[in-house]
Amino acid sequence: MILDFPAQIGPSLVYTETATDSLFVQDAASVQRFVTIFANLNSAAHRAPRTLRFIREIMESEHQCDD
Repeated sequence: MILDFPAQIGPSLVYTETATDSLFVQDAASVQRFVTIFANLNSAAHRAPRTLRFIREIMESEHQCDD
């Protein structure tokens, strides 16, 4: 999770979790890496209507396999 704050409050930071730990990242360069990663993932993701179609297609194919 990227936490952006107004400049007068403080710098942005990142909160992330793994299977065994949670971490707050405050270093500006590290935060920027997370921002870049998130932007890349967001641009690669399908938009909501396409995602819904994709999930329905998977569910339908799974249902057909059960028959």
